[in-house]
Amino acid sequence: MANTSNMPSYWTLRRKAKERVDRNLALVSSDNITVPSLAEAVSPSIAEYNEDIFMECQPEDEELRCEDSDHVSDVFFDACKSFVSDDDLETSDDEDCDHLRRSLANWAGEHQIPHAALNDLLKLLTPYHSSLPRDSRTLLGTVRSVDVSEKAGGQYHYFGVLNAIKPVLNANKAQLRQHMCLNLQTNIDGLPLFKSSTTQLWPILGRVQNFQGDPVLGLFCGTTKPKSIHEFLEDFVNEIKQLEGGFDFEGLSLTLKLSSMVCDAPACAFIKNIKGHTGYFGCGKCTQEGVYTENRVCYPDIHAPLRTDEDFEQMIDEEHHLGPSPLQQTSLGMVSGFPLDYMHLICLGVMRKLFMLWLRGPLTCRLSSQNITKGFCRM
Repeated sequence: MANTSNMPSYWTLRRKAKERVDRNLALVSSDNITVPSLAEAVSPSIAEYNEDIFMECQPEDEELRCEDSDHVSDVFFDACKSFVSDDDLETSDDEDCDHLRRSLANWAGEHQIPHAALNDLLKLLTPYHSSLPRDSRTLLGTVRSVDVSEKAGGQYHYFGVLNAIKPVLNANKAQLRQHMCLNLQTNIDGLPLFKSSTTQLWPILGRVQNFQGDPVLGLFCGTTKPKSIHEFLEDFVNEIKQLEGGFDFEGLSLTLKLSSMVCDAPACAFIKNIKGHTGYFGCGKCTQEGVYTENRVCYPDIHAPLRTDEDFEQMIDEEHHLGPSPLQQTSLGMVSGFPLDYMHLICLGVMRKLFMLWLRGPLTCRLSSQNITKGFCRM
């Protein structure tokens, strides 16, 4: 590939061409030939002026004058063409700069480039492209203020499902034709922000199945959990209902389905608006009544009748429901769409209980020190 680092720029070539034109015009003027200015030459017809000016050569000077005139004519005509296309060049430059800005912004979003790295890249590019911004927030169009509303007893901001998943879809355009129906998994849970305060955060997180990325769909902050599940999920449910009817993205007609809500037991009961997991009718998968034993409610019957999405929609088991859930307005299965929480049920539930029995339980089930090997400890 040819080395272009030492090649003169467009503006350098243009300046040198203009200097040559001025020198030749001065030479022609010194011989008492009337030559219009560049501004005059650019107007109506360059060809006319070209003919009038350079056909005035006297016969006795024909050899000298015609040779110079031909040279001046060529340079002058080329220079005039350059001046005529100034507006076109500026328009083309503006379009190129806009295209570069959009391309950089899309690239940064698709590859999740940190703002610090993007700022360093802009510092390298701005000396050569002065129209580029110096800050990544300007390039990406980051909003300076966020619209926060008072809702459900706290402060709430809704980012929007479609706005949040657009970067994910842009990064996976090649696969979209194979997934015209998008399955959205969501997670809602509360987490404390500070040990010395009751302030807690309740984010609504999303994930499009088969694609990478976990965008934030909504964010609630308050001293308690949202006081009303209907207010908390109002914006989310309304948009989900619209997207389930179909939407256009980059020329593709896509649909979105809320396939599952992945939550722990307390959050699941809150979202479904049902009895908690410690209640007598709190099991979300079967209809049996709990039994209170040893300071806790247990569900001993492993063959109890199972709940179904249809039974939940009709709210047949009145002891199980506290009221309707806003998610019933969507296509989400209110029983099948809430998978069991593996971490709390198995890892922190069953396994922890077994370890307590093996190590500190009654002698009938406690392991001896000889049986507690290194392999057992690594479990």
